[in-house]
Amino acid sequence: MAFKKKCLHCGKEYSAWGHDVAKRKFCSKACYGEDRVGKKFKKSGIIKKCLHCGSDFYVEYGKKDKVRFCRPECWDNFKTGKSYEELYGEEKAKKAIKKKSVSMSGEKHPLFNKHHRTESLKKMRIATIKRIKKNYGILWPNYSKEACEFFKSFDEKHKTKGNYAVYGGGEYYIEELGYWPDYFNPELKLIMEYDDRKHFDKNGNLKPRDVRRQAEIQALYPDFEFQRIKENEGNGGAVYGV
Repeated sequence: MAFKKKCLHCGKEYSAWGHDVAKRKFCSKACYGEDRVGKKFKKSGIIKKCLHCGSDFYVEYGKKDKVRFCRPECWDNFKTGKSYEELYGEEKAKKAIKKKSVSMSGEKHPLFNKHHRTESLKKMRIATIKRIKKNYGILWPNYSKEACEFFKSFDEKHKTKGNYAVYGGGEYYIEELGYWPDYFNPELKLIMEYDDRKHFDKNGNLKPRDVRRQAEIQALYPDFEFQRIKENEGNGGAVYGV
């Protein structure tokens, strides 16, 4: 049921329903806003002293135990060069550090024992490449100068022309996988990867991601020969297998 009330600002009658009957005092937001212009409203709070500059400042009563500084600049200047213990106290610091270490360690870590599947990695890789191309218009992978010289020598020796960086017109992009093989030659049906030391672990084994990458490429091009060239000072490179 609607009740008729009179606006405290403009005096116009308006209808109110339910809880509005007791709470509502104005016919519109415009009247509410105009009525507040020039008026001062008493706030429930206390006056505190800033821990940094010593100035008095007003803080709402509900925040009296949390707010300690009059403005952000004072907090920034106060905390500079201070440890967590100095800022919040030794007991609180110990609790915070213990809580963080326990909640994010071992099996409690949200990513514990979780790994992206090969298909998920491929989708993320391709999506990233598309996003970079869209934003910047062009995308070139990193390449090795030594690898380019090796491939150039290989092409000259075998009188062929493969795709690789610098001399070969750019690395061939495998759109289905989101990979750029170091060397791609459809004429010889040959794919080569030139591996420097960052492709190996401390035991000299090829890293799992490179092994996985090779397997994916070979699955897509089963009739191509896949060679890995290990960087070798002295002769420019040596062929080896996985």
